[in-house]
Amino acid sequence: DPEDHSTRGVKIRVLTVVEDDVGTPVALATVINRAIILEEAIVLQDIPNLPDNFAYLFDLLYALNIKYPKELKYIFEFIQKIFMNL
Repeated sequence: DPEDHSTRGVKIRVLTVVEDDVGTPVALATVINRAIILEEAIVLQDIPNLPDNFAYLFDLLYALNIKYPKELKYIFEFIQKIFMNL
């Protein structure tokens, strides 16, 4: 199953699925889907844009009381404080 392959061993991830075609220097690849993976499961998909994707991710982490991964703690805190003003 492609979904199992892309989520195996993933604690937290913002996933962007693009068309199988390679982008060019003047045009990026077309985004087909955006999703959030938590604890090896796609919990939310068909998110319209990347900023909404991050907002949903932080909402889910807060609502489900999930701690930031230790190796990404400072990146998440930076995004939370600087970009999201939380």
